[in-house]
Amino acid sequence: MTDQAAFEPISKQEVRTLLLAEHGVAVGEDDPILMSVTLHTAFMGDLARSLEAHRKSQNDIFEQAVVGVVESVTQSANKLRDALLDGAVRSVLNGVAQQSEALGTLQSKTKSQLIAQAVLTALNWAAVIAFFFILK
Repeated sequence: MTDQAAFEPISKQEVRTLLLAEHGVAVGEDDPILMSVTLHTAFMGDLARSLEAHRKSQNDIFEQAVVGVVESVTQSANKLRDALLDGAVRSVLNGVAQQSEALGTLQSKTKSQLIAQAVLTALNWAAVIAFFFILK
């Protein structure tokens, strides 16, 4: 999963070439010093496997943490959404209740005014009829 190329340890031939170039010492293919190269290569392979296992372990831990955080954020967002919706619904219901009360008051006042208008209209017609008979 890494973007880097795999590490290749130095070969025995590269060590022989390096020792000759740096120190002017020619080392044969069966020289015991080359055992250190073999051991070094083995240790590097073991270290690479250990680091890969550690990386995988850290990846798993990170993924579990992310899943936990995502679940926690989702729960919090759902609670917030529910609270906001509940508050909005209550607000709307309160507004409807207030409008219902205002409508009831308006109907009551309209009814009172209609009765008063009917009485005044009846009195007006009575006066017209009375004047009609008086003038006749």
